[in-house]
Amino acid sequence: MAGNVSLEDIRLTGVSTSRRVQLDVTVDGTAAGAIGVMSQGELHSLALALFLPRAMLPESPFGFVLIDDPVQSMDPARVDGLARVLRDASKTRQVIVFTHDDRLPEWMRRQGIVATFLEVTRRDHSVVEVATQIDPVHRYLEDARAVARTADLPTAARGRVIPGLCRGAIEAAAMLVARQALEGTVAGYFRVAPLLDGVVSRGRREIAGATPAAHLRLLFSLVA
Repeated sequence: MAGNVSLEDIRLTGVSTSRRVQLDVTVDGTAAGAIGVMSQGELHSLALALFLPRAMLPESPFGFVLIDDPVQSMDPARVDGLARVLRDASKTRQVIVFTHDDRLPEWMRRQGIVATFLEVTRRDHSVVEVATQIDPVHRYLEDARAVARTADLPTAARGRVIPGLCRGAIEAAAMLVARQALEGTVAGYFRVAPLLDGVVSRGRREIAGATPAAHLRLLFSLVA
């Protein structure tokens, strides 16, 4: 939250089924509504800060906490903080999180947080498939193997798709190594993340169609 924005009263307004939480803030001492001055990531963080303590009360009859897509619009520091909060919550509750954002699992793996990652896929005829999620590197490689085993796929298509997936695996592995070597802390993320983002965009522009080895050399030359 910006330094000149202060959170004031939190009030429950309305009646019956039309009740809502009213968040009051001030901007340089002037009253304002939270929705008008806070970012979406800040609002999500604030909502979780209100929800989780209530859900964790000893009086709660539920032995689990269910959260849907909590990391929308969050910056890296907030995603890291949420991972730590969920780790602590899991000591007394089963914590279930639905998300399409890979950053939360990534931060949890990086912090060594023990968790089960499941991937839900809707197939043809609305058949739902649930499988254990693997890390991005192995996911790219598994996809490449699946394409290679597709018998009726034209050779030209196979020749374009498989190298791209292999390059994606190398890129993911290089990014992981670079982050582990250069980051170490959340504060370091803000120094490393823009650099790695630039690596990906520049790499895709400069060596589109190049060999995976050339891509890997470019990645490490730019993060060195």
